[in-house]
Amino acid sequence: MELLLPAGNFEKLEVAVENGADAVYLGINKFNARLKAGNFSFEDLNEAVVYCHKNGVKVYVTMNTLVKNQEIKEFFEAVNEIYLANADAIIIQHISFAKIIKDNFPGLNVHLSTQARVQNLKNLKYVDRVILPRELSKEEINEISKIMPVEIFVQGALCFCVSGLCLMSSFIGGRSGNRGFCAQPCRKEYNDEYLMSMKDLSLLKKINEISAVSLKIEGRLRSKEYLKKVALVYRKALDGNEITQNDYEYIKTAFKRELTEGFFSKEENKTSKQNIIFDEIYYEPYNYINNKKPIVIERKYVEFTLPKIEPKNSKEGFYVKVYNLKSIEEANQFDRVKAIFYNIDSENVMEAKKRCKKDFYLVLPTIISDEEIEKYVEKVNKINPKGVIVNSFGFKDKFNSICNYGMNLFNDYDLEFFGKGIISPELNFQELTSFKNKDFLVLVQGNITVMTTKNPLPSSLKYEQYEYKVIKEKDYWKVFNSKQIALLDSIINLKKEGINQFYFDLDKRVTKWLDIYDKILDGEKINIKKISKGFTKGHISRGVY
Repeated sequence: MELLLPAGNFEKLEVAVENGADAVYLGINKFNARLKAGNFSFEDLNEAVVYCHKNGVKVYVTMNTLVKNQEIKEFFEAVNEIYLANADAIIIQHISFAKIIKDNFPGLNVHLSTQARVQNLKNLKYVDRVILPRELSKEEINEISKIMPVEIFVQGALCFCVSGLCLMSSFIGGRSGNRGFCAQPCRKEYNDEYLMSMKDLSLLKKINEISAVSLKIEGRLRSKEYLKKVALVYRKALDGNEITQNDYEYIKTAFKRELTEGFFSKEENKTSKQNIIFDEIYYEPYNYINNKKPIVIERKYVEFTLPKIEPKNSKEGFYVKVYNLKSIEEANQFDRVKAIFYNIDSENVMEAKKRCKKDFYLVLPTIISDEEIEKYVEKVNKINPKGVIVNSFGFKDKFNSICNYGMNLFNDYDLEFFGKGIISPELNFQELTSFKNKDFLVLVQGNITVMTTKNPLPSSLKYEQYEYKVIKEKDYWKVFNSKQIALLDSIINLKKEGINQFYFDLDKRVTKWLDIYDKILDGEKINIKKISKGFTKGHISRGVY
């Protein structure tokens, strides 16, 4: 197995190489999820790759944040520079970019970031390696590793939220974790406790039970002392040497938090009630000698070309998610309602379809494992809806699908790849109007999920003036924003720009809200100021960094 170490800057890069890295991952100054790290200019990157390859160490460059339409050209220009620097692989969040990279940059491996939240691998193409989410069990990891090469995190920080599904930092302060600016609201006190502050992951004792091609250490923002300690012990383990109790105690000294084996071992208590600083202990360093052969890669531009996006308009319509039979009857009464969305696992789902007079779509769970896919395929076929709302990759091309906003559709290439979807709620008005393909849905009214987690939570979370409702769905929990979305008269400007499909997530008062939006579109005067009290317009004006 490969030992993959972080390199936040050149000094840490040298520490990683000198202490046992088989490969390093690092970021340039844009498009990576650790923008606070020192990172590398393109000139530095060239020097870094030469240094690493001379010592037989591979270099993977992180380009794993969400990319807006106006940034796409700059993104691929950066990929070109990375390619010419002879990096071994690029780490991306957008699955839609994989084929473009493969077509234009031969020999550059594509690794799919943990932020891409690939829980299942059906129909996955143009990807050389998948970095698995940290909320998978040992059994799930080992099964997926039979299908394709996987990389897993074995040491370092854990997110409380499922990878790629956290909007909490974004909606509290406009700092998007999906864009590399997470403010870590999960580390705050909720209900006067640290309910969401995770312990740090450590799988040192489980190395012999892991099936993966690469073991990844988190920590581009951490100190070089941390990096050296972790590298030495994991290198020793991977070289087949016995790990002593002193090794375990030594590695603890690199952390300020308690350690956990996380979901790999299905530990129940994975959160830390407080920060714990471990005492230093004497440690005899493992004598590692790097005798790897140099890596030689020679590349010449490429004149890369990006696929052309054809303009596409959309017809006006309301798309309404409801939660009970009464709400279906209410939604049926509105001519603008084109489709009704209903949870596939609801006990009365067959009756819901029977009562629905609009196009009937089934909402599939946010998290579906490979082994569950066929179960849900069978269930969908039995109910026979117009289509399905999906939040995971495994159902692509199986049904007439609309992607939920958890899929992070952020640009035209995402829409080209996935088809119709609810666009990311992190995009503002100007960014929405930049799309050539306007056949997407915009969340205009109702609940928005800001976090999905496999860690148990109470029914509500209180932080200062904010209160977040929590519901359990299957074996995971969903946290809703403290305020519901209400775009109200903003939809007039969206409509003027050809964005005509409006999504509602309504757990109550279906008639009231659909009637309000009907009147807005019909040009009737209503008291917007009064109606909007207690709601938020989200990112329609401000957007995210």
